[in-house]
Amino acid sequence: MTRFEHALSHLERYEQAHLLDKYLELGESDRQKLLEQVESLDLALMRELYTQSQVEVSINRIVSPIIPHKKSALGSEICALGSEIFARGQVALVTLAGGNGTRLGHASPKGTFKLPLATPKSLFEIIAEQLKSVSSSITWCIMTNEDNHDETMGFFRESDYFGYDRDNIEFFVQSQLPVLESDGKIRMKKSSIEYAPSGNGAVFETLEHSGMLSRLEKKGVKWLIFSGIDNVLANIADPWFVGLADSLGSQACAKSVAKISPDERAGVFALLDNRPGVVEYFELTDELRRSRNADGEYLYSQIHILCNLFSLDFVRAIAHSAGLNYHFNTASGVIKCERFIFDAFANAEIFALLEVERESEFAPLKNASGPDSIETATLAYENKFGH
Repeated sequence: MTRFEHALSHLERYEQAHLLDKYLELGESDRQKLLEQVESLDLALMRELYTQSQVEVSINRIVSPIIPHKKSALGSEICALGSEIFARGQVALVTLAGGNGTRLGHASPKGTFKLPLATPKSLFEIIAEQLKSVSSSITWCIMTNEDNHDETMGFFRESDYFGYDRDNIEFFVQSQLPVLESDGKIRMKKSSIEYAPSGNGAVFETLEHSGMLSRLEKKGVKWLIFSGIDNVLANIADPWFVGLADSLGSQACAKSVAKISPDERAGVFALLDNRPGVVEYFELTDELRRSRNADGEYLYSQIHILCNLFSLDFVRAIAHSAGLNYHFNTASGVIKCERFIFDAFANAEIFALLEVERESEFAPLKNASGPDSIETATLAYENKFGH
């Protein structure tokens, strides 16, 4: 049996033989690429994910909001403990930078976008400056995607790594999964299978399988901070954050800010089946979005700002478990299968939530204009840093 025949036979068992319909029309190079893609498919997984995507998900599991810790209520010993942990080199940063700047009118990796300050700074440079203010020995792990990896690395080389110690910067590529049609067929894009990022929740397995966790462990790292690329005020090298988690013996800790509007498009922290989690804004009923407590504050008030802290042992345990649940994005008429990092909170024996001030730590850069835009993020950065 030829390689082609073997691949076709395997596809037929899972009703995906259409992937090779135009095989004979392709040039030799495209044939080889397509066969490699087909041979790497986990067809049993894709069939299972399609089945899951057809089941309507209920959010009636919401029990109650999660009450956060506040810095003002923490003793100075918490900050001192966190500072000591940083000084021992036991913290690494993972920047989730797989996105592109399309919505900003920037046809390149989002991290290369420069805020229009008096002296323009890219989002990567802003992070590098904050890390250097603490120590250039903090290992900085940067997640890219298949499309922007080379350009991201080229940008760092051209920028001389922003003066950061090159030996302490690691790059790795976000994992992908095939895109499914509404009938469960794997989608083709010209002569290749179409893929989409499998969500930031896949980062745990990627870090383990790439050998990154083992390299960090050898460096003595015990804590990993995970942060998105697009919050220009993200306080990533925060001793209070690390100190709180360590003092509580927590495996997972997250930062939040208080909601300012019931219609704010952000997920909120809540107990789901009595386990910590995040409910996306579109999953909340209008009643839950607007509910207030006895003090007049929003009941589900704590917003997930994608600044999370996990112990290295916890990250490894997640990577070796069955993994996190999948979510299904059907907005574009196809099915994209994703996992979200906040679903890991439910696996922590002890979870801690730290509320921070919005004006100090949260200014997302999502849009070219309007809310969470270039203008609002630039103004927030200038208000905090003055330049």
